[in-house]
Amino acid sequence: MRNLIPWMHLHDDFWKYLIVQLLPPRIGLILLRYTSKYSSDQIAHMADILHHKYSAPSDIRPTVIDVISGRTFVIDSGCSISFIPPTANERRTLAPGKWVKMSQGGGLVKYGQKKLTVDFALGYFMPWNFAIMECTEAVIGADFLAYYDLLISTRRKLTKGRVMPNPSYDSSILKFYRSEKTKYIKKFLRKYLEGHETPSEILSLLRCAIPDEVLNLDLLKRFFLSMLPLSFQQILDSRRTFYSINDLALQADKIYRRIYRRNNRVLYITDRISGMEFLVDSGAYLSQIPRNSNSVLEPIPIYRFVKPNGFPIREYGYKYLIVDLGMKETFPWNFLITNNDIPLIAADFLRHFDLCIDLRRRKLIKGEFVNIPK
Repeated sequence: MRNLIPWMHLHDDFWKYLIVQLLPPRIGLILLRYTSKYSSDQIAHMADILHHKYSAPSDIRPTVIDVISGRTFVIDSGCSISFIPPTANERRTLAPGKWVKMSQGGGLVKYGQKKLTVDFALGYFMPWNFAIMECTEAVIGADFLAYYDLLISTRRKLTKGRVMPNPSYDSSILKFYRSEKTKYIKKFLRKYLEGHETPSEILSLLRCAIPDEVLNLDLLKRFFLSMLPLSFQQILDSRRTFYSINDLALQADKIYRRIYRRNNRVLYITDRISGMEFLVDSGAYLSQIPRNSNSVLEPIPIYRFVKPNGFPIREYGYKYLIVDLGMKETFPWNFLITNNDIPLIAADFLRHFDLCIDLRRRKLIKGEFVNIPK
């Protein structure tokens, strides 16, 4: 219609009524009462919202099903913690606790924690302490994703763990640890380690090079600890004599998990053109930017999305931006203007441009998983 009508006349009542008449009847009837107060652009925006509500479009957010419980989890890279809603019994017996602030804005009431073991059909079980929150859906957050090194592809709606390499056995390694030249073993392992592995992942790789029957030699336990951060070594070195190398790895994993829970693992990326810092949020439907404080835009009187705490997300319109996320190309996109305080790169953007989220290495990756360097 913009190609047929001069822009200065597009917001005349006649054209607004015509727009409404061209819409499906049940949407048009709702919008008739707004034609005198709102512009043609806002009426079209309201029509988009109503169409979204009535057509029940497919959920483009990535999800995963736990084989054990049958529960569906939303994979939300923009949420710093993983959580589940309380059961009816937990609502009755657990007292509401502290208010937990969400990265996307707002917050949720926390009831407590529950340890669950989940199976996402990746070939191994994943135990985790999930927060019990006053929410409507279970969420796999950034803490879980970073800890288990899971990559997110919104286009294919799945998660995929990084597979540890399985280097061929090298018998020449044996002479090095027998002569205590562990620097050669370290050089061998450095070919495969990226610096983000958990202690158990490091031990698994060590097993590819050294037979199990000699792994518990004190020399190799000291070598294993030397591959961990200094703070880990200081805690575990006194236990080296009494613990097997497996026990040391398990204890180190507990320390590692505590660090990942304490640190916020969500990913922010700065647009080099506008300077805006976007939260990469696979759990949000549409990419958004906050309304400018000097803007005269009025909020759309109807809404379709809510924040984690159930409050509505108010929409004001769209803004076309070209963003440069430091990935060898720029990305043009129509961003939704909302009352959120934080700019979001959401599932629509990630899906359209086929971007995978790697929280362990804190970056976006373009293209298929097979192209991700190991």
